Amino acid sequence: MRKNKLSYSILVLVFLVVRFGTQSAVYAQTPKEMRSKPGHVFSVHPKNHRCFLYKGKPFKILTSAEHYGAVLNADFDYEVYLKEMRHTEQNATRVFTFYREGLHSITALGAMNTLAPRPEASVLPWKRICGHGKAKDGLDKFDLNQWNPAYFARLKDYVRKCAEHGVICEIVLFCNPYGHAYDLFPCSKVSNINGLGSDLDDHRQFMTLEAPTIVKFQERFVRKIVTELNEFDNVYYEICNEPYGKSFPKKWQEKVTVWHAHLASVIRHVEKDLPK
Repeated sequence: MRKNKLSYSILVLVFLVVRFGTQSAVYAQTPKEMRSKPGHVFSVHPKNHRCFLYKGKPFKILTSAEHYGAVLNADFDYEVYLKEMRHTEQNATRVFTFYREGLHSITALGAMNTLAPRPEASVLPWKRICGHGKAKDGLDKFDLNQWNPAYFARLKDYVRKCAEHGVICEIVLFCNPYGHAYDLFPCSKVSNINGLGSDLDDHRQFMTLEAPTIVKFQERFVRKIVTELNEFDNVYYEICNEPYGKSFPKKWQEKVTVWHAHLASVIRHVEKDLPK
């Protein structure tokens, strides 16, 4: 991970404190049959912020968490992965939602890179529509107004099985497109039928509030993911993986920080009306 990764791990930790610190009022208004037990949901430990609390007990994370494409790559057998995690006593994994790379993006890994699925094996949150040309990956373009039920079924099945194995899921909502990967994003103007993304001139703007159609797309996606996964206790969110880079001067870093705060507020707004 790049040197800025640690600072954003801390940001996620701070977000967890905010998220779970305001949860008691919501809990009191939630029907009893839908409530988690106190301390059951994965959270920062209230008495020791250097570890977590899960199912009422102190919890520390041990993981390599390397198979980021477990959900979006249909060729990946996560049943085998979770059995191996249990065998090696790992208890956390990172789930990338739709960030993909090209098949040869990491030459040494090749097909072992789970974030570089075959286009035909990609399972993404939006439906593809024929008759409107091809997306960057050579398949039909995406209709960003239509969710893909198969994706959310696979996502929830994975998170559920993780819970059965005692594994916490870090849901990585977005990732730095690094320039080379941006056109594989469904929100790229070359990959969707909705005309979305034409206001993005620089891939770095994906992690700012400067492209209104992209921000609207991100807000809608965040609301969907947070709502779909609210039933689970073994989840927390990372807003963006590796959001900075060598090409990000200070003014860009400030824009990215503001963007993070905005999306954190979207998550809080959605969760305040949900059971968990």
